[in-house]
Amino acid sequence: MRVWLVALIVAAAFFILLTIPLARFRIAGKGSLSVGNDGDLLLLDPAETYVLGAASLQQRHKMSPYVGVTFGGIVRRTIRRGETIFADGKIAAATNGKFIRPT
Repeated sequence: MRVWLVALIVAAAFFILLTIPLARFRIAGKGSLSVGNDGDLLLLDPAETYVLGAASLQQRHKMSPYVGVTFGGIVRRTIRRGETIFADGKIAAATNGKFIRPT
């Protein structure tokens, strides 16, 4: 697949999955990397695949219809307000999140 097409697909997915809902629910300070906004990022390795196992679930009950399913792309790191909260398959948060309200 051509690089420009991948970039276009990622940009469209970003807009549809993030920008539109944030605008709809009037959530300020999110959705773009700009001065004054929270520094939230997700670093994804789209070339990798993984099979979801029960041990990987981050919930109390280790049941899911997706256990055993192969997924494309691996989240390498998640950054919330500049703090790494997930890295290399493990939760690394030192602080809790905060409840956000519409503005």
